[in-house]
Amino acid sequence: MQILPDRDKNFLRSLIVLALPISIQNLINSSLNMVDTLMLGALGEIEIAASSVANALFFIIMLVVFGISSGSSVLVSQYWGKKDVRSIQRIFGISLILSSGIAFVISLLIFLFPETVVSIVTDKSELIGPSAGYARIVAFSNLFGAAATVYIGTLRCMENARFGMYVHSAGILTNTLLNWIMIFGKLGFPALGLKGAAIATLIARMLEFLVCTLHAASRKKKYAILSRESFRPGRLLFQDYLRYSLPVIVNESLWGVGYSLLSVIYGHMGTLAVAAASIAVSIERILGATVFGIASAAIVLVGKEIGAGNLENGRQNAHFLLRLSFFYGGVLGIILMLSRPLVLSLFNLSPDTLQAAAAILGVMALVMPARSFNATLIVGVLRGGGDVHFALFADVSGIWLLSVPLLAFAGLVLKLPVAVTYAFIAFEEVYRVALGLWRMKSGKWIRPVTREADGTVSAL
Repeated sequence: MQILPDRDKNFLRSLIVLALPISIQNLINSSLNMVDTLMLGALGEIEIAASSVANALFFIIMLVVFGISSGSSVLVSQYWGKKDVRSIQRIFGISLILSSGIAFVISLLIFLFPETVVSIVTDKSELIGPSAGYARIVAFSNLFGAAATVYIGTLRCMENARFGMYVHSAGILTNTLLNWIMIFGKLGFPALGLKGAAIATLIARMLEFLVCTLHAASRKKKYAILSRESFRPGRLLFQDYLRYSLPVIVNESLWGVGYSLLSVIYGHMGTLAVAAASIAVSIERILGATVFGIASAAIVLVGKEIGAGNLENGRQNAHFLLRLSFFYGGVLGIILMLSRPLVLSLFNLSPDTLQAAAAILGVMALVMPARSFNATLIVGVLRGGGDVHFALFADVSGIWLLSVPLLAFAGLVLKLPVAVTYAFIAFEEVYRVALGLWRMKSGKWIRPVTREADGTVSAL
């Protein structure tokens, strides 16, 4: 039996050109995030837990922004298949204004009331003070990050993934270098600890925004997405944006709130639970970084074909990418399981925390094939196909009907060990795989979302 069906050389070349830069970008991001965790770990468990609590707040903002960017990708990828750059410019403008506005409002609230907002995530007095100080400094970095994310995401759907890799890699490397300087007081700077990490993050996001602004101002013909058209969307296109992007924004927002609630639950389970989960997630993200390379490539490779009217090619691309992601997730799971002792030996933490982190990583390794499949299914295939409402249902129902209540019951009511409680979350991934297989078999996920020149919606 053939695990992966044959695809032509042009498709495989496009997959590599898209997925490889995104994977490299994510890998660098995740690797250096773990380096940041190691740096804070040298200060102590309080600093790791405090930054984790604050970042749970910013995770919500960036998921909303990611939802806006992903929502616009549904339209951009299919319009790119039609080579309709004018419509893409208009979609970009809507996304830019919406994401920047939301990021500004939430960042302002965090800046003005950091202790109040942080206390929502944790009730541990030893964490609220450090977390609030960190959050207040980092707050407005999300405004710069939002604009850069939308710009890079639009270019990615136009098959320019390399620019995003360069920008994010430069930002992440800058962040890591400044962390080393400011946390520990290197090169003549004072040792600022957690405050230094916050300042480094703010400077790095500002750098990314500056590079994107300069690139947009260069107005290269093929990728000139910032123009007067960007701020004149038109009634029909704005309606389409709301119809297809709003479900994705709601999807990412509700999923983000649900995921942050998991952090809240761990926060109420104690510092050990927060630290162990934070370390495990940082390690798992390194190996799982390339999974989202495939998922991000899928929305373009599927959406472009459907937008161009090549529905059968879109269907075949989708099935290939889903099989590839499941198989690849299995390989990553094996690597994660075997590498636990070596990676955890890098952390200078208590034996109980390291033992809990090792057990969580074991559960993560077992569900990695399902997690990889689901990422490509929801972020790539269903959204690229225009089936945003089913993607919303599958993603949100999983975390709200399974993960959140099961973790709350296991951790707060039964008071089970943190590693055991994490196993309850794994049911969500299996549930989504079952839903995804059923939806793919039905064929109802293929939904053209573009309009013809006369304003009519493209037909199946």
